[in-house]
Amino acid sequence: MSRQLPLSDVAAQRTLTECADTATESEDDDTPMTESELLDHAQQHAVDVAAEHFLSLPVDAIEWDILKRAKRQVGITKYDPETEEIMIVLTWNAFEQEG
Repeated sequence: MSRQLPLSDVAAQRTLTECADTATESEDDDTPMTESELLDHAQQHAVDVAAEHFLSLPVDAIEWDILKRAKRQVGITKYDPETEEIMIVLTWNAFEQEG
């Protein structure tokens, strides 16, 4: 069963993009150069965002993968309400093209 948030709670949360935009420019350039680094970077970002905004999100239970063939999407999030499994699949081609 999914948990629904009141609109006021959702409106008060920052998006992942907004969180990423607040990073300072003085940080070292840690742009992922490999698929493994991209997954590590995305996982750490998810942990940081969840710790600040989604305390009940079981980030350690999220499965991650890279999709190599997709050309029209950046990624996919899959959620199975029966098992409560979460999978995030990132598209390597989109990352290479858009960063």
